[in-house]
Amino acid sequence: MRLFLREHLGIVMLFVLVVGGLLPLYQGVGGFNTTGGMTYFLCLSGFLLVATLTVRYFRRRRLYRWLGSPGRVLEELLGQESTDPLVNAFIQHGNASYQRYLGLLTEQQAATEQWRTHIVQWVHQMKTPLSVIRLLAQDGEGSRDPFPVLCELDRLQRQLDLVLSLARIERFENDLVTEQVHLSDLARGVMQQNQRLFLQSEVSVACTGEDVVVNTDRKWIGFVVDQLIHNAVKFSEPGSSVEVRIGARPEGAQLSVIDTGCGIRPRDLPRVCDLYYTGSNGRAGSQSSGVGLYLVKQVLERLGHSLQITSAVDEGTTVTVRFGTSTAAAA
Repeated sequence: MRLFLREHLGIVMLFVLVVGGLLPLYQGVGGFNTTGGMTYFLCLSGFLLVATLTVRYFRRRRLYRWLGSPGRVLEELLGQESTDPLVNAFIQHGNASYQRYLGLLTEQQAATEQWRTHIVQWVHQMKTPLSVIRLLAQDGEGSRDPFPVLCELDRLQRQLDLVLSLARIERFENDLVTEQVHLSDLARGVMQQNQRLFLQSEVSVACTGEDVVVNTDRKWIGFVVDQLIHNAVKFSEPGSSVEVRIGARPEGAQLSVIDTGCGIRPRDLPRVCDLYYTGSNGRAGSQSSGVGLYLVKQVLERLGHSLQITSAVDEGTTVTVRFGTSTAAAA
């Protein structure tokens, strides 16, 4: 009630001023011949004012009661109906805003849960190389032959880079620099960085095809190529080979990573780029986090490139990055 009175105090004061100003004017032109007539006018005007304010209050009383009680929650008001157009408009607007808020809250909760899941998986991935390094140190093998330790350190570094990339993908535009990139030089640089992985896995990797220049981000496309080569080697048998094939087609430049490994089951193929989806091959081992291909797809979409995956079980997998006609030119 106090909120209602404060809101309409200006109307009451305006009424008093108008009536107080009109009475002398009306009396001066002979409008009231008797005191009773003036009294009747004042009573009628006051009654109409009180009646109007009373009707207005009862139509909006739920809103005033809710606003006057700090402890009340918004849902109590949004679930009600009113005969007053203003209150109904307020409730409809509040419902729309509330639903948007719930949607944003749900998205934030999902993102938080997603990040928590990744941290748990990441910690699990880090435990294996740490355990291997500890065993090598206890046996004294690390001092005689540093190669196994260096391989495990590479795995640790890869997991750290993966976490950083997952965090940076949300602010991708802040870390984007496009330039002319020679795909052959880029691929060979990535292969050079993974020499220990190739030796440890006993898998040979070769870069074939013509040199092609594309307009893209060197660091992010290097991350993509690194992930694709790493996946190909990881699911290849010792003694097999992986080919990085680069070429220019009428529809644009493309880079393919081809392996002859275990392949991807048809039921897994549509979901291999989903976050945390490891598929049948990933569940059979312990090295898959379900993050790499998800990040690859996210990066390529943000760069304006596309990804195509074809595979046959026990025959191998071909993953192709297509750069488009506007980005490719033979060097």
